[in-house]
Amino acid sequence: LNKFLINEPERFNDDFIQQLIDISTITIFDYLVDDHDRKELKNWLIDDHGEYILLDSGLAFMHGPYSSSSCLSILCDPLQRSDLFGEDGFFNHESKKHKQSLLDKFSKHCDKICLFSKSFYNFLQTFKATSPNFNGSLGAKVKERIKLDILSPLFHLLYYKDYMKDSRYEDILFIFNSDDFYNGLDEKLSLILNHIEECIRKHGEQSVLYLP
Repeated sequence: LNKFLINEPERFNDDFIQQLIDISTITIFDYLVDDHDRKELKNWLIDDHGEYILLDSGLAFMHGPYSSSSCLSILCDPLQRSDLFGEDGFFNHESKKHKQSLLDKFSKHCDKICLFSKSFYNFLQTFKATSPNFNGSLGAKVKERIKLDILSPLFHLLYYKDYMKDSRYEDILFIFNSDDFYNGLDEKLSLILNHIEECIRKHGEQSVLYLP
């Protein structure tokens, strides 16, 4: 479907393409917060007005402040992700030893989403220091908002076990400085923008940034 939309977008009505744009926007959000849990189709909820409901990010920042190579799987086609990682997906029947190699392979070769909202892309660009409209990085903006939360700084509540993926450290709990997560947001935003720009190089801006 992604290939049809890139090559022949006129075959689809604007309402349908807008729905896919919404999916791609949610996918970007999930990547930024490292939430791998929207792999089940039942997690894609729509309200009575046809708007997607963005909820349940309890597994965000699964890999700590920075993303791993396997986090690129979040950008893969949601249907492919569901087939592999859903309750009935064969990923859940693999041994722990083979899961990481399977995930890395899938992340590298899956069909990554390549259709985005031009206005949302331009909005993301404003968080780059090189942007003429730069008014602070994404990490800095999130930090400002979290300061208003009663649980601020929030990220100090996250603990990671087996973070090193090394049996010598598997019983050690890791905790990070909150600023690591804000810096990680900026790093992941840069990777997302690089992905969109690669899509544009391959397919052209008109096809990739199809809707305003």
